[in-house]
Amino acid sequence: DDLQNTVKKLNNSLSNIVAKQGQHSESLDEHDDQIFALQTKLDYTGELSHSTKMALELLTAEKQMLAEEHAKTKIVLRNADERLLAAQSSIAELQRALKGTRT
Repeated sequence: DDLQNTVKKLNNSLSNIVAKQGQHSESLDEHDDQIFALQTKLDYTGELSHSTKMALELLTAEKQMLAEEHAKTKIVLRNADERLLAAQSSIAELQRALKGTRT
């Protein structure tokens, strides 16, 4: 009788272990699916990061080129302003001289 009880207990224990193993197996399958999905998203994020880095490098170079062009344009405009002021001064001087010759 004791032997039968022990065998039943062992059988119940084994049944419980098998049931738990089945639950763990399902959990592992779910985790595997989640890991696969996360890996896919991580790969996409890595690709996106790489393309963003490349775009940033291109934009940084373009920004530098635009800054250099802007500096050159400022110099050209400054020179044009100086010539315009000189021309306006000359025109004003000629106008004064013309007024002086009319009298």
